[in-house]
Amino acid sequence: MIIQIDQSGGFAGIAKHMELDTDNIVKSEAVKIKKMLKANFLNKNYDEPKKKPLKGAADYYSYKITIHEGAEQHVIKCDEYNMEDELRKIIKYVESISKKRKSLN
Repeated sequence: MIIQIDQSGGFAGIAKHMELDTDNIVKSEAVKIKKMLKANFLNKNYDEPKKKPLKGAADYYSYKITIHEGAEQHVIKCDEYNMEDELRKIIKYVESISKKRKSLN
C-alpha cells in the first residue's frame, strides 16, 4: 500500500507532499495502518466537508490523501476541521516518516 498525502494552505500557503510505502516500514506498523484505513476511511466519501471552518479561519490546512493498493486507488479529501482523529494519526505518522527520510539524505 502506498499512501500519498498532499497538504496545502496554512499561514504561508506552502504545499507539502509526503509519501509512505507500507512495504518499507516495520510489518506490525504496516498492518496497523492498513487495518485502520480499511476499517475507517476507504469506504467513506470525504469529498464534501461535514462542517464549515470557523469564521475567519483562512489559514487552515487542506489534505488530499491518495491510497494505492494494487490496482485500486482511493482518494480522501478533507481539511483540519473535517478530519477524524484516526486519519490525523495516520497523517502525523506519514509526516514523521517523511521527515526522518529527509534528515537521512
